[in-house]
Amino acid sequence: MFIFEHITGRPFEIKTSMDMYIYYYSCLLAGKEYVKTFDEFIDECDSDENYMKWFVERWTEHSKRQQLLNGKSDETASGEEESKKKIDGSYL
Repeated sequence: MFIFEHITGRPFEIKTSMDMYIYYYSCLLAGKEYVKTFDEFIDECDSDENYMKWFVERWTEHSKRQQLLNGKSDETASGEEESKKKIDGSYL
């Protein structure tokens, strides 16, 4: 995450596709054996659609595990949303 923050100049947060690419690139750089430029990395992603797909799948799995560890399953999230309903049925 430090490398991501250094590259972007802002706190770590994945909001866009570009953020995901930068985060993946940052993870590769953190291994200290990856020596390609960001442009070369993007070229690799463009030449093989599975390159980025693999990372996004890992990220999704990691995010789900984090939610479970933090006690926020899909059921919990929907229950919280239901409890926020006003009497007229709209959400806060």
